[in-house]
Amino acid sequence: MQSSDQQPPKIFDKAQIYRVTFNVGDKKYVYVGLDTNCDPDYYGSSLVIYHYQKIFGTSLFEPKEILEELTNLTMSEICQRERKYIRQTKLLASKDKAMHSINYTGQNRRDSGPKINISLVGSQVVAEAKQIGLELDFVDEKQGVIKPTNPPPPFGRLSRGMHIETYSGLKRIGFSFLTHRSSGSNLSVARAILMQLGFDDSSISETGSKKDYVRVMATHNLQEPKQIAELYKNLVTLAQDQSRLFSNEPADVNKNLPEKDLLEKAAVEIERGRFLIKRYKGNFIRIYKEGSKSAMPNTKAVLVDINLEYDLNIEQKDWAQTQRAGKAILRKLKSLKLGEKV
Repeated sequence: MQSSDQQPPKIFDKAQIYRVTFNVGDKKYVYVGLDTNCDPDYYGSSLVIYHYQKIFGTSLFEPKEILEELTNLTMSEICQRERKYIRQTKLLASKDKAMHSINYTGQNRRDSGPKINISLVGSQVVAEAKQIGLELDFVDEKQGVIKPTNPPPPFGRLSRGMHIETYSGLKRIGFSFLTHRSSGSNLSVARAILMQLGFDDSSISETGSKKDYVRVMATHNLQEPKQIAELYKNLVTLAQDQSRLFSNEPADVNKNLPEKDLLEKAAVEIERGRFLIKRYKGNFIRIYKEGSKSAMPNTKAVLVDINLEYDLNIEQKDWAQTQRAGKAILRKLKSLKLGEKV
């Protein structure tokens, strides 16, 4: 269970969502990022951006375009806005052969890039993280495992099997769950958080074994310790902001309920497919994927994705319980003429 004395999510007074564009040959590269410092000279943490800026300087880039000015939001809310613009940019790039989006993608990062000195770079990542207020422990040099010294609940030793960490020689970052903590809900929430960081679905993989640890991690090939530290800091901030969505209980059992008890429902379509949300007497929430007769085992994770992709802005207090979150989402969907009473 979540600790009752958990610190509330940090509110950022200001932030920007920006877009950087530059040309190399006949190819236009586009990157969307967020900046809580609102630094006009900051062009992002993309490895491609970093190398081209190092070689050509900032004169290569077109004037940085500020897509949205934000105030008084949590990191989770800022990432929601960033993700919206990343999706828009990727859609534009898919229609323009001369444009290439360089936000995190599996195609431009998976198992690519030079080998790094894990021992040296890992130690430097820990040092860089400390400079930005994040304490890390380098716990396994062979596998490149770095973990937060004081992770937000429910992660860490007290969770008995839930961790935030790097892996695979520092090239992968995300979450690991011991067998009895690897519920469908936890795995889906982990994936959703990585996507909020800007990773697309092809960059994120689920590896390991149900007999041991299951890892939900995103592949990156950042080389600079400072960049890796900043990425880690953003991950921990998001995990803390949304820690209530994780559970240290065994996997939920969502049995089908009698239709006579159905109160309301709504059909939605998101990246992962089409779903039907149902609320029953007792405020029980069930979600069915199109074509399936069995309720999804990871109700809260699907609700998180619906909230993000429909930009519903469900309040943090509603996420304390799946039933409350489901009811709030159905209420918002009804206001969009997407829900109906039974």
